[in-house]
Amino acid sequence: MDALIARAVEPGLFSEISIHHGMRSFRYVLDLPVTLSEAPELLCLDLYKDFDLDQIVALAGPVKVVQSDYLEIPPK
Repeated sequence: MDALIARAVEPGLFSEISIHHGMRSFRYVLDLPVTLSEAPELLCLDLYKDFDLDQIVALAGPVKVVQSDYLEIPPK
């Protein structure tokens, strides 16, 4: 996610961004659940209320964003 935001702020920074083992949505953080000590930067609930990762990918455009091997919530 950091590279996507960096690209949105500085358009010439990257020509392509590859994301491996990333989340499909911030919903992953809430469904797993992830604790505050594990990922404090992801637990800004107001961010999830107003944005999701597909919107952050769009902000990075027109850079090519390649995403593969999404994180999945393990079955219970």
